[in-house]
Amino acid sequence: MTQVGQSLVGIGVNKVAKHVHLHVRLGESDWAKHTYARTDGDAGLTLLGSVQKGLQHGALALKDDGDYVMLVGDYEMPLNQHQVR
Repeated sequence: MTQVGQSLVGIGVNKVAKHVHLHVRLGESDWAKHTYARTDGDAGLTLLGSVQKGLQHGALALKDDGDYVMLVGDYEMPLNQHQVR
């Protein structure tokens, strides 16, 4: 057991995963859980499905400039383009 105030680094709490894989599901039923439908031309996004990156879940979208992003509501997080393709 750890004492109050003792560092938890030794038991792996602060370790960061080196390889985070993306899990993708395509379709409206998947992206609709994380964001809302955009009107034509709104925000320059095409909604594709859902994506899971580690413990994060969101909608998978393709921007007009060709970049993939994870959307949660209106918040955009860039994704590693090589992992998505």
